[in-house]
Amino acid sequence: MPIQHPYTHSTAHAFPRFHHSAAFLPPIELINSRSISPPLHSLQMITVEMKRAISKIVLSKEEFLAMHSRTPLHAKVYDDILLLVGEVVTSKISIRKAAQVLCMYSTLLLCKHTVTTREMFYQKRALFKNTSQVQALIRAAASGLKVNSSAFNIVPSLKGLACGPFSITAHGMETHFSGVCAIPRLADGAAALSSADIVLVVEKEAIFHTLVQKKEEIEARVGKTMLIVTGKGYPCRNTLVLLMHLSHIKTVGIFDCDPHGLNIFKVYKQGSRKNPHLCLPRLSRAGVYLSEVENLAALSSILPSSKEYALLRNITPKQAAALDIAHDLAYMVLHQKKASIEDVLISASLPLYFSLKIRELFSYTDSSSRS
Repeated sequence: MPIQHPYTHSTAHAFPRFHHSAAFLPPIELINSRSISPPLHSLQMITVEMKRAISKIVLSKEEFLAMHSRTPLHAKVYDDILLLVGEVVTSKISIRKAAQVLCMYSTLLLCKHTVTTREMFYQKRALFKNTSQVQALIRAAASGLKVNSSAFNIVPSLKGLACGPFSITAHGMETHFSGVCAIPRLADGAAALSSADIVLVVEKEAIFHTLVQKKEEIEARVGKTMLIVTGKGYPCRNTLVLLMHLSHIKTVGIFDCDPHGLNIFKVYKQGSRKNPHLCLPRLSRAGVYLSEVENLAALSSILPSSKEYALLRNITPKQAAALDIAHDLAYMVLHQKKASIEDVLISASLPLYFSLKIRELFSYTDSSSRS
């Protein structure tokens, strides 16, 4: 029965010549050789070299499965490579796409440790245009093999940053963090804890680093210990997973009051379309607000024809109400103005502004619990 291959939109059959063997090790050696990565001299050269490699294949399925027995997906990978080789020889799939897939499978089968998407991109820049292409390939392969994308040894790159006390326990080992660090990947079964009284999420990396320098002053003002976190814009999986583990701690976020800032807040609180389960329903937005800006006329404009304006329209009234951003959203749409954290800090020092926000959060929580 024909099988729909995940990397093409055509229906693929196993190529007769390879019915009892698979093109794998020579192509993998070719992909990992200097002849392809980097530099990539010409696609025609790859075609010739790969076809030569394919013609030398003699591995039986039994040999292949025995060689890669430690990999749970080895049987599925073998069958998929069989289809892939057939599509290469019959020109149903490009050589470049085939090389990308084989590169991914070589990581899965031959690497004993995990590799980040960024590492894979930089190691094979001749094959991939950007990290998004690597991520899309993994999703396509996972869909085709009907497995979770985490089954591959390729994990999201470290992006988010944290500063403050927290620890991660995995495989019986506990690792402690305190200063500025990249948020590590939390493997399945891992747990994270923090002794901080409050988790402060900030949208921008620049504001994060300024806060780190003023952290002790702010903590002295409010009498609370902080864990400061930034996703450097839209948060990565590692950042969201860590925050979800610490969701029992009061968590407050500071975002720009602009289309991107509100959408980033939305991803934190409600999840994204791809990962709606990665979210922080209890996250409170403490700013910034348009009402905090003294001179609204001096704010930057949002052009109706811009992508920013389209981002505003993508937030439905129901979502705006749930996020408690309806007022700011309506003002931005009506007056086509936006405010950044920097706009607010013109009239207030950073330690004072964040100290007031934290005090407001705790006073509101205390009054709510008394009532």
